[in-house]
Amino acid sequence: MESNEYDVVSNQVLELVANSTLSTYDCEFVALARDIGIKVVTTDKRILKIFPVFAYPLTSLSNSSFAAENFIQPGSKVSQMLLFNN
Repeated sequence: MESNEYDVVSNQVLELVANSTLSTYDCEFVALARDIGIKVVTTDKRILKIFPVFAYPLTSLSNSSFAAENFIQPGSKVSQMLLFNN
């Protein structure tokens, strides 16, 4: 896809919804993170608890061991951080 647009596989999103208490909207971010091998940066405690492998707490970004290359940032041609704040 061009720019910072990505396709999300609907079946994967629906599987995450069926196996969690999260909304479809939230699960789209988790599915995308899983598919492209990055983490969702969030303040949403439910996402952090249900999907700890694919989620990273926003409050931990100041941690010196944080590796920015593991994330995606919308709006940059070469994306580095996916930010999700709910």
